[in-house]
Amino acid sequence: MFFDKWLTAGVGILAFAGGFTAANLIGDLRLKEVQNSHLAAMTEAQKQNEQEIRRREEAAQAAVDTLLEKLSAADRRNRDLSDDAVRLREQLKHSGGRAVSATAGDCAGACEKRLARCSSLLGEGVELLSEGSGICERIAVRKDAIRDIRK
Repeated sequence: MFFDKWLTAGVGILAFAGGFTAANLIGDLRLKEVQNSHLAAMTEAQKQNEQEIRRREEAAQAAVDTLLEKLSAADRRNRDLSDDAVRLREQLKHSGGRAVSATAGDCAGACEKRLARCSSLLGEGVELLSEGSGICERIAVRKDAIRDIRK
């Protein structure tokens, strides 16, 4: 009878220890599973963010290329107009008419200033696009982390 009480107590202690160990192992497995799913979600979100950034950079580069082509065409037109103004001034001089001042028809200076301003604004736009892309990426990562925490 004395031995039976000790045996029952020992079996109870072993059952408690075994249950505790099993529960601990199950908890560790669930924790690993959650960590792996979070890691997979973060990896997927990062991959999607990188693809979005690449897409936006390509779109921005295409826009920059288009604008540079337009600026180049405007510069060519500006030079042509300036040459035409010089030619017309010379024709006027030689035709016996009153000479036109050199600065009156010189639109090249004004166009160069406008072209420089456009180039400056274009560079600023590219910087802002890059900064906005970084902000979007940080917000997406934080949003995903908060969503995962709330689950």
